[in-house]
Order: sequence, then structure tokens, then C-alpha cells
Amino acid sequence: DKMPAALAAFANGAMAHALNYDAIGPEGGHLGVILAAPFAVAERVGRVNGKEFLAALAAGAEVTARLAVAAARGSRGAAHPRVLEGQLLGYFGAAVGAGRVLRLGAGEMHSALGLALMQAAGTMQVVLDGDPPAKAIYAAFPSQAGVLSALLSRQGLGAECAAFEGEAGLFATYYGGGYSPSVLGGQLGEKFYLLDARFKPWPTSAVAHVFIEAALELTEKHGVGAAAIERVEVRGGSWIRPWCEPAEERRKPRNA
Repeated sequence: DKMPAALAAFANGAMAHALNYDAIGPEGGHLGVILAAPFAVAERVGRVNGKEFLAALAAGAEVTARLAVAAARGSRGAAHPRVLEGQLLGYFGAAVGAGRVLRLGAGEMHSALGLALMQAAGTMQVVLDGDPPAKAIYAAFPSQAGVLSALLSRQGLGAECAAFEGEAGLFATYYGGGYSPSVLGGQLGEKFYLLDARFKPWPTSAVAHVFIEAALELTEKHGVGAAAIERVEVRGGSWIRPWCEPAEERRKPRNA
């Protein structure tokens, strides 16, 4: 069925992360989360040429990548382990991608980012509680919000505010105030962080990939089979705890 653009972005955005193969930015963030928003707005507008459409996808992905890198290179702050970054940062990239299709002016794009902040959310609670089914479709929410932000701004709803760097903006609220301003605004149009995007070899959180790779290497290079393993000890920073605890549940997950 045909749906209004924001709801179409919700439906198609749900699929962006559902198989967990989505693209990862060079230092975190999920760039594919934003793609449904420009698609929905382009269909609504009609007759958007390929060059313009690719520019919109690139703009949204680049903003998402820069936000993730800026956070990674700043002082993440105590709140970071509770942030579902793939969802949270997608609100802004989706708004920019949709806004670029609409050819928003600078003031309108500023408002679109403010409107995205008013809707932005994404916490690790769904991960901590065992990944219920809604976790798989978290990309639906920023996709819908990005379209809504761009369309509302186009209609004249002003929301110009310091969405990223303000005292209650993205970084202060979710990252303890730590971020790299030079990454966020430096070399715009010259350096593109989206060019370093990576794609997952396995459909799971990238946190687990190093351990999967180590297990495969042990098997392939040294012929180590399950029968030869007495125990496995995993070492990592404190931020991997949500994927390891509670231990009994993580050893026997309730879903794929």
C-alpha cells in the first residue's frame, strides 16, 4: 500500500538494520539507517535526478559519520554506554538527507536539525533486556523523524538551535559534553568520512566480530575443535559488558 512519506520512511527504514548487515561508519554509527528518508522524500517530490539523489544520500551519510567520529574522538562521558548510537545519530543524518532532496536553505536545514533533536532518542535498554524484536527495526524511528523534520521545516516551522554543541544539545546530553569540533565542521566538502564506511561480514554487533574472527582463525590455522576447548576467556573494555551480561542469558540467547 502507498503511505505518506514519513510512514513510508518508517516502513522501509525498519528494514535498514533488520538483518544487522548495515554499514558502519569509520569510527562507529550506522550510515545505512538514514537511507529510507531521502528515498521517501524523493518519491514525494518526483523527478529527482540521479546526481541530486546521490548527493542527498551522501549528505545524510556524511553527517551521521561525522557525528560518530566527533563523539569517538571526544571524551565520551559516563552516559555513552547507555546510548544506542546507530539509532540516535540517524535522526540527524536522515533529516539532512531528506532536507537535501527538498533543497532546503541553510536556515531551513538548521531548523530541520533542531526538529530532529526534539525527536532524537536511542538507549541501550533494548540491548540490555535481551534484544526484543523491536531492536531489529530501530532504524524505522530516525527514518520517519528525518522526513518529518525536513517537511516541517520546509513548511516554515522554525527550530533553529545549537542542536549539536549547545548546553543541552546532542553531545552534552548523550556524551557528557565530549566531542571533537574539528571533526564536526572541519574540511567540509573536502574530506569525506563516509568513504571509509565498512560493511559487516557477520550479521551481529561489530563488538562481537573480533571474537568471531579469532575463533575462526584458531579453527582454520590450528585445527582447534570444540572438543579441545576447556574454557574461553574474553577480554575487552568495560563498554562490551552489555553484550556479555547477564552471562547465563548471553550463553543461551532468547532470539537470533
